[in-house]
Amino acid sequence: MAVTTYYTINSVSSNKDIVDVTQVDDYEPFAPMGLAIRVPRGVGIQGKPKTLTELLDAKKNGILAAYDGLSNIVVDSCLNATGSGNGYPGINTTSSTKYVQGSGDASPGIGNTNHQILGGGQIVFLAVAIPSAPATCVLQWEAYTTWVNVTASGLTYRYYTQQPDTHLDGSVSFNGGSTYTAVSSGVMANIDSDSQGSSVVVRIENPTSFPIYLGSWALVF
Repeated sequence: MAVTTYYTINSVSSNKDIVDVTQVDDYEPFAPMGLAIRVPRGVGIQGKPKTLTELLDAKKNGILAAYDGLSNIVVDSCLNATGSGNGYPGINTTSSTKYVQGSGDASPGIGNTNHQILGGGQIVFLAVAIPSAPATCVLQWEAYTTWVNVTASGLTYRYYTQQPDTHLDGSVSFNGGSTYTAVSSGVMANIDSDSQGSSVVVRIENPTSFPIYLGSWALVF
């Protein structure tokens, strides 16, 4: 069975230090003792990141390196409405519907770790200006669900379960949201000439009837 790598973050420490690295079988429940950041298969992490910021930078570089021939990337860690303050797009609150913004807090009952899209909802991210109008792109995203278990002794655990990317629908616009191209996660897509441009908008929709968390997304072009 394939495995996925998770980095566990101490979300209440000032530096948000990495405290553990774990490999988990795909789609198996996982109960980290902190905030879990997933690294997709095939993405290399260079060096040994020690904090959340270092990990997100290394993950971004690893995703870009995984796609030969593409040289630009836009990402969002989906940890809060402003994209964690690291230059990520953040949420367009006017166009988004039926969602709960993430807080980056892994404490059960306090807040969502990442953005949560309710059944039938969507998150539209703010437009990002890019230097040129690409003809191809790859958009990949991460989907998961969570549940909380309280043991007989009173210990509380938040379980993560990776879900198939197909539980969410993704699309991207390169003309500021005028037209969108539907894409499959991690699959190269062609952009029609009349839809090309230099203002990127990413839209992620939940077609199911149950809430799904959006772990992050990355657009490579």
